[in-house]
Amino acid sequence: EREEVVIGGMRELCETMLQVSGDWTIEYEGGSKPEWIKSAPQGGNKGSVVLSFKLSPNQEMTQRTCVVLIRCGGMTKRFTIVQLPVLQRERDSLVLQTIYQAATSHGTTTWDFNQPISTWEGVTLTDGRVTYLRFLRWTFNEIPAALGKLDVLEDMTFAYCQFSDPMLPDEVGNWTALKVFTCIGEQSVHFPETVKGWNNLGTLAMSGDVFQDMTLKGAKLEEVLCTLPTLHTISFMHTDLKELPEALSSSKVKIITVEYAELSTIPESLGEMPNLTYLTIRYCPIKGDIPGKLFDAPLLKSCNLSHNKFTGSIPDNVFTAPNLYELILADNNLEGDLSVAIVDSGIQMFDVCLNKLGGQGKVLDERIKGDVRFGDARAWNGLIQICMQQDGYGWSNCDK
Repeated sequence: EREEVVIGGMRELCETMLQVSGDWTIEYEGGSKPEWIKSAPQGGNKGSVVLSFKLSPNQEMTQRTCVVLIRCGGMTKRFTIVQLPVLQRERDSLVLQTIYQAATSHGTTTWDFNQPISTWEGVTLTDGRVTYLRFLRWTFNEIPAALGKLDVLEDMTFAYCQFSDPMLPDEVGNWTALKVFTCIGEQSVHFPETVKGWNNLGTLAMSGDVFQDMTLKGAKLEEVLCTLPTLHTISFMHTDLKELPEALSSSKVKIITVEYAELSTIPESLGEMPNLTYLTIRYCPIKGDIPGKLFDAPLLKSCNLSHNKFTGSIPDNVFTAPNLYELILADNNLEGDLSVAIVDSGIQMFDVCLNKLGGQGKVLDERIKGDVRFGDARAWNGLIQICMQQDGYGWSNCDK
């Protein structure tokens, strides 16, 4: 008597009772059986029959409809199977299951598909949707394209994962809600051009592990990431990063941190960055002069270029940078005299220890000695160090 059977999008079985007075067959309106009906009865004999149709989950945005025609003698019974779309939270569950099955190993992570996804390790839900995802020590041949279906994902972390192909699939361009992307371990992922759709990404963090003596290999700052309008923080820690792209010059980035990397130069174009406020590049094999144009960045407040291999003198325009508050140049090979221009600058936190500034027994200019900022290094937790130099160089007798 039923003319329509409606089931949920996750259901894989549709059943209905049939009472027939003779032999019967099944046909489908419009021709052949649709592909989403995996199996179905074809016919039978007189009596009470349960018609069982096996379906695939409906992961589309619209409902599926199929009209079934049951013929018995000269009579035709018409009824409709309606499969609703999978709910968004159900779709996320299916996507995660697909990703789990695509991985070749899962570290110590185990997802129980019989339990709610809110209990799965590394998964965080907001209003029933997956907004945070973390893979810990998973192994992939290819990073599964299904990841792109997590369309409200806000925070993505690959931690100590291994990839035969480290390229993120083009489908991750659908992560338009993504705010934070993190890759930690010894193998870096790579980014496709489709990430230009990440219009909410604020933080990019790429890191090895200093405690495990682990360097993130294959690290690269893709130019397409520099074009993202919301990206404000870039961090590369303990990586093999070899260069910073010129595209950074026109980016909106405010904070750049590169530590323990393989940079050999710092592009002068960083001084053209309109929003650059905090710049830290240290523990890199960078030789030569400090690029003076770095300090043309109009909003630059803090610049830490310590523990590199810079030579030459401190650039003059350091002391005229309009907003520079903190300057740390410790542990380089800088030479020359400390300019008295520092007295009239806005620099409040200053560290040039472990360089070769001045000469042995050099007496500091009286204006510098009389400046209250340099009277007591303890006032800034020891950051103001102009007397403690290496190998007898510098103002070892600056108080005389």
